Amino acid sequence: MAGVRCSRAIRPLESLVESYVIVGSHATNALGVMHGGNLLRLMVDHASASASRVVWSYALLAGIDFVYFASPAREGEAIRVASWALSAGRSSVDVAVRVESLGVPGMDVGSRLVALGHMTFVAVDGSLRPRPHHTCITPKTSLEESQAEKSKALREARRKRLEKRKEEPFDTSPPEPPQGGARAITSKIVNPSDTIAYNVVHAGSMLYLLDELGAVTASKQARGPVVTGFLGPLDFYRPVPVGYVISAHAAALHTGRSTVEVGVKALAGPLGEPWREAVAKGYITYVKLDPAGKPSTIPSDARLEPSREAKARDLERRRIIAMIEDGELDFTPPSQAS
Repeated sequence: MAGVRCSRAIRPLESLVESYVIVGSHATNALGVMHGGNLLRLMVDHASASASRVVWSYALLAGIDFVYFASPAREGEAIRVASWALSAGRSSVDVAVRVESLGVPGMDVGSRLVALGHMTFVAVDGSLRPRPHHTCITPKTSLEESQAEKSKALREARRKRLEKRKEEPFDTSPPEPPQGGARAITSKIVNPSDTIAYNVVHAGSMLYLLDELGAVTASKQARGPVVTGFLGPLDFYRPVPVGYVISAHAAALHTGRSTVEVGVKALAGPLGEPWREAVAKGYITYVKLDPAGKPSTIPSDARLEPSREAKARDLERRRIIAMIEDGELDFTPPSQAS
């Protein structure tokens, strides 16, 4: 971390946050599995707590490189959520989040991966501007060192994307689907119940809104029920204060055999005022399911030809999923024994 002054050093294990939750009906969707938006909110809550252990205050979510939804968590199952910091910059912290299902309590069925993600948080001052946190993350074991290197590689891969962030907030055009592509729009007022700190919308609440709107769009395109399969990349540009209006837009951009990629974008501005600026933008991929809960083929007349950019995102998504399934990017929580 060249140019970063460290007055405090911690190892990844010291930032570990872990909890166990039983999936209740209030957190599920019509298919009886955990709603993607609820799972994302839970993951962000844990990752925020891990980042806060590094920056010594509440940190804001700046971006998500990926969240891979490996398998659904069903009602009644116990899930284990773990998050921990991997690496840090001058004002940022990179955090891994892992969710596993332990099955129905009382039944020894082992564990299976539900979701895995990599997120970046930023320490801010009272004016919500990035501030240096002066904390270094120092790996102490081979596992921590390996994960730190993988995290830094992800950070470097998104560097070019982040260079465009100064321009993105001024582009208020909604995502445009190709011919035959579905779209959806919704709006909401940011209320105190949507916040956690700094009187601005909680990133988990924003992700719930975007994921649900994206699912509506994907189900229209796929002509059937869908579940969230992959999220990312997704960036947050500005915090949204209480009293602002969020206008969320979604458009189907690309279809595979059973998948639909949806572009999502959120605009926000003061209630009653005409101006808006972009506050979040990203991509979510959904999987169409049949009545048995298996991937189902999208009708040929509902297929969308991908743009060059959509093809590149699809290749990157497949690369990340392959790395996770092969164990190359299988982040596991650190421990004293590792």
